[in-house]
Amino acid sequence: MAAVAVVAIVFSTLARVANEGLRSQGISKRRLEASLLADAQLAEIETQLAAGIAPEIGESESEEGPFSIVVKVTEFDIASAIPASGLGDTDTKTEATLAGVLGDEVSPVRAIEVAVTWLEGLDEYSVIRNTFGIDPVALEGLAGAELQNLNPGGSPPSS
Repeated sequence: MAAVAVVAIVFSTLARVANEGLRSQGISKRRLEASLLADAQLAEIETQLAAGIAPEIGESESEEGPFSIVVKVTEFDIASAIPASGLGDTDTKTEATLAGVLGDEVSPVRAIEVAVTWLEGLDEYSVIRNTFGIDPVALEGLAGAELQNLNPGGSPPSS
């Protein structure tokens, strides 16, 4: 009788371990698929950036199989990315310089986030990829405004 109890305990333990292994394998498979989707979406965006086409600021969502893909593009605030400590009074000089260069213009730098989410049972999982890009149109406008600030008369500087 004791042998039957030991065998039952061993089998139930083995069944639980096998079940957890299958669940982990399923989650790993979905995570890999989601990573590949996120990387493909990011590669498409980076190809567009290389061609000089910046994504629009905003959020777009699409579905692919069991996955939800959300692409969020925001304006990246360059001045806030500079650390506030450790630079001494260079902080204020840098912020003033950036404020003078950017003025009221939209920052040409874009923060891009690709999030792929899916449900596995009752749990929601996600894979997130981030990158940054430059909007060439905003950059041209910024460069033109800066050149105008350097030479307000519009005529070439005399030697």
